[in-house]
Amino acid sequence: MHYYDHAVAFDIVLLCRDNMKRLCYKTNILEKYFPNLLKILAWNPRTYLPEFFDLLPSFMSTSTSLEVLHILLDLPCLSAALEASHLAAKVASDPEAESRLACVQAFQNPDHRPWFNFILRQQSGQGDTINRLEFLHQLLEDLKHHPRVNICSQGVPVLLRLYFETILEQGDYALFCKLVPVIMERSALLYNTHSYHKEVRNVLQTSLLNIFKQSPSLVVDCKTELMEFVASLRYISGKEDFFSHVVWVIGEYVSIGYDRRNTADIITKYYESLETLLYEVCFQAASHDDQCSPRLVTVMMSTVAKLASRCQDLIPRVLLCLTKISQQHKIIVDDVENKILVSRANELINLLKLPNVASSILSPTPGIENGRWHSDGNVSIPILIKTIKEVVQV
Repeated sequence: MHYYDHAVAFDIVLLCRDNMKRLCYKTNILEKYFPNLLKILAWNPRTYLPEFFDLLPSFMSTSTSLEVLHILLDLPCLSAALEASHLAAKVASDPEAESRLACVQAFQNPDHRPWFNFILRQQSGQGDTINRLEFLHQLLEDLKHHPRVNICSQGVPVLLRLYFETILEQGDYALFCKLVPVIMERSALLYNTHSYHKEVRNVLQTSLLNIFKQSPSLVVDCKTELMEFVASLRYISGKEDFFSHVVWVIGEYVSIGYDRRNTADIITKYYESLETLLYEVCFQAASHDDQCSPRLVTVMMSTVAKLASRCQDLIPRVLLCLTKISQQHKIIVDDVENKILVSRANELINLLKLPNVASSILSPTPGIENGRWHSDGNVSIPILIKTIKEVVQV
């Protein structure tokens, strides 16, 4: 496709948009050739964003949704690859021309052809992504500040929001099970353009929360991927906000109230994954290495306390863990954030010393916020509130 020919690109986009229903119901053209169509947007990001906003849902089906997500996240990389291809073509047509850009030399290198062939593919169904995607990002590193690439990256969050709105409305549980590991993996694997990482991760983390809110049972069916994610420090560096959302999801939904399969064994395995990481964080603080923010540590402490309130065999281990973290942060630094962290740790310790109270506060019944508990004669909210006050003041 001559994506750089403005007249051809204009006609193709309008043809697809104006005949979208017919193309969707009577052909598979949009599902099959969306990688080629998206080249038009990657090359003309300022011109065709509204049209592709209309077209995007028509690219998505049960078989293509994951590939659509990958190519949206790689749209700035696609823009850079098209620019490298265009520059290489100019060099090839002019014997005297020479490009010092590493990306052009990489494009001309036969050893790197498979990666460029993939990102510049014309049809879907050739694989969602590639194992060495990060290597392709490195090959195109010198184009990350190119104006076309930067403008393209600004449109991706808008398209991603529409993508996830469509997924939440039309997707099924099986698709969610495939989508969750991809979201976690790609949060750490994005093309390094200006402010792109932060904006895209904001969309990914918000969408991840919405997916789990709609299907809480995912904490059981995706437990392997979630445990691997929260057990490693490498997913934290530069991605604390996203990581804290994943930890919060575990604390919120790993509960028998959401799925009967959340047994004591599963809760214990989740806790052990987080416990390992908490002790690593504690060691980092002691050795003055790159430290996690007090906010993330607080989220992790709250999560392990929630897990302990649902599996009381864990309470002694959690009390020991929280005590060590509290003492470590009390010794090392004396600023406002760490004082808040120590205060939160002490609150959780005092709560866990009263297991029945901890269970009511840290693991309330799902949907409790929608109830009229003050008018229910079977509950004793005033007594519970008084108990909470006494606990936090200890």
